[in-house]
Amino acid sequence: MTIASEPRRWLLGVGGLLLILTAAAHAIAQTAGRSDDRAQAVMTAMRSYRLPLGLSDNPSLFDVFASLSYTMSLTFAAIGMLVIAIASSTGVTDRLLRRVAWINALWLAALVALNVVYRLPPPTIAGTLALLTFLAALIPRALTARP
Repeated sequence: MTIASEPRRWLLGVGGLLLILTAAAHAIAQTAGRSDDRAQAVMTAMRSYRLPLGLSDNPSLFDVFASLSYTMSLTFAAIGMLVIAIASSTGVTDRLLRRVAWINALWLAALVALNVVYRLPPPTIAGTLALLTFLAALIPRALTARP
């Protein structure tokens, strides 16, 4: 059991911070007002369309959209905090940090692909930056060791 290399810890910490910053940017953008008349028309239509989801609940499409959107922000923040907690913990092995890097690289690659398909530049850019950081954390220890 070897103690994790400092460069890998640092890169994972940066990746976690990028996820938290993405969460914050997403939440801020979600709360920003839409002044465009067409956007307002879409929001009005979403608020008026109701979905019977059972248990006497009848949320609007906008309620569902907002809930999922804020859930994304919360999830990104939580994953970022978990990554930072793991990377900053003493006694964590390099093997565990590689696993954390792989897990994050895989889900971020899927996120980037999804946003490329749907042509959404902000999450594509933010996801790619975080993905590159986690991929860098996967560089073999010999390449990241200090001379």
